[in-house]
Amino acid sequence: MAAAYGASFGAGWRLSLVALGDGTQTGVTLSQTSAGSQQQQTVTVQTGPWRSPPELFCLADQHYGLRILGRDREVWLDCRPGQLRQCPQPPLLLGAIAVPLTPESSPAPAPPMEPMRPMGPMKPMEPMAPLPPMTLGNMTMDLNAMTMNIGDRTLSLNQPEQPGDRAAKRPNFCPQCGHRLEGRDRYCSQCGTALS
Repeated sequence: MAAAYGASFGAGWRLSLVALGDGTQTGVTLSQTSAGSQQQQTVTVQTGPWRSPPELFCLADQHYGLRILGRDREVWLDCRPGQLRQCPQPPLLLGAIAVPLTPESSPAPAPPMEPMRPMGPMKPMEPMAPLPPMTLGNMTMDLNAMTMNIGDRTLSLNQPEQPGDRAAKRPNFCPQCGHRLEGRDRYCSQCGTALS
């Protein structure tokens, strides 16, 4: 008795069975290959070693029942295009047509994979080269020095604050009431809020 069987049915569908490992499990694959696409579904079932070759029955149009008689138990699978599932009980075989399963050469087991060698220490990354200053029209930004030049004005995160800068940073409107402020006001003339 062969360790692998197969059958083809409607619209390019193929059913393949193979006894796995020591024969206690059976792998069943339902696949379809057509131009530009492939579908496949695989089910592995506990059957024990096969007592007889598996049997395939056409129960209705595009509906098949697969019987695997193992040493310990009988397993039925419901096979339809795109669907493969184990049946809790045998299907009714009244009017079913037996479909021949052809013996196939079982695929050779894959050789064991060599263990991977441990990875050595990694070389540290090279430091990133400083970025050149970026220029857009009359604006220049130097990220290394953290400065920005716009026309004749220079802004820098690394420079200490100049006395005139605080007045330049103050808003032109009162944060409390929104009244317009004059140059060096220390209090809002509308609501009296202290301005910093």
